Amino acid sequence: MTTTLPNPNYSPETQVKVTLLNFAITPSGLEEQMLYQFVIQEMPEQQKRKDVIVQQNAQGAKDLLKIEEQILEGLTKNKEIAAILDSDELIVILDNSKVTSDDINVRLKESAIAEKEIDETREKYREVAFRAQILFFTIVDLAVIDPMYQYSLQWFAALFASSIDNSPGKG
Repeated sequence: MTTTLPNPNYSPETQVKVTLLNFAITPSGLEEQMLYQFVIQEMPEQQKRKDVIVQQNAQGAKDLLKIEEQILEGLTKNKEIAAILDSDELIVILDNSKVTSDDINVRLKESAIAEKEIDETREKYREVAFRAQILFFTIVDLAVIDPMYQYSLQWFAALFASSIDNSPGKG
């Protein structure tokens, strides 16, 4: 069941039987999307660097979780304190986890600094993204005047990308 109503109101019996999904884009979400598109076109190496940092941070968090699971598994295998202290496997896991977690924490600190620098540069273009989202919602509201004026987000994103490519400052 679909509707074009922005805020549908169904009877309680219907609402119990269905799950409402709102696929409408929010102004802040569109602003972030336009900022990403602007930065990827104007400074692709910087945006790719940020994407790599985000991926590395996610991988680091995943590795830390894996280390924690290995430690907990080693502790649960050896329920007695004497067995825990005598377990060479657990000692090796703890040593490796210390080295790995220190390495990951150093990388996380370095990436936080780099990500902050990238974000500061990206924020210089926030105004462009803000204006783009205002323009998009203005264009969408043209459909209220006449249904003939209906435009998609894909069309607008392509127009935005084209305007960036054809701007006078581009060289």
